[in-house]
Amino acid sequence: MDELTKKKRIRAGHRGSATKIVSKIKEKLTNYNSECETDKNALKQLRDTLKDKIEALKNLDAMIIELLSDSKDEDAEEELAKEIEESDDIIADMQKVIRDISDVTNEAIVQSATVTDDTTLNSSLSSETKKIIRAKLPKLEVKKFGDKLQEWQEFWDSFDSAVNQNEGLADVNKFAYLRSLLIEPARSAISGFALTSAHQL
Repeated sequence: MDELTKKKRIRAGHRGSATKIVSKIKEKLTNYNSECETDKNALKQLRDTLKDKIEALKNLDAMIIELLSDSKDEDAEEELAKEIEESDDIIADMQKVIRDISDVTNEAIVQSATVTDDTTLNSSLSSETKKIIRAKLPKLEVKKFGDKLQEWQEFWDSFDSAVNQNEGLADVNKFAYLRSLLIEPARSAISGFALTSAHQL
């Protein structure tokens, strides 16, 4: 078994485990009782476990991306882009579940605060803990860049906004995205750089 296949199998196991954790969290969130300490502790434990799983998956994703970037297969570039997109979507879904836990916890704070007689506390808490609405936006397409210098600034601004400033992405993933969005001759300008986290953008 080659190294890439091995890493993908390990990652599949972690993804399966993460899916079960997410299901447990969703079940706990559905039946959540803000006054039950056991519910709070269970959610915190599941949240921490999911955070650890996200880190493990990010590390495996980085290794897989590095192996793919070294591949000489003709479809490696397309597979690399697909791999990055799929990994980012899965991580984003898990991070949303973690935010959902925070949202429920914040709601619990507001509910318990409204029971008190301190109206100042009520108004300050409710204004600070308003629920954030997160809309599902269409996927952002960043155009590839090749050799037209007049298109560089537009490319970089799009890339910087969509990828480079995304704190949820590891540096190695950002660099892999950059490589996947460059076409000749721009791609050859960075071809000597290894796909590692040492290359910060």
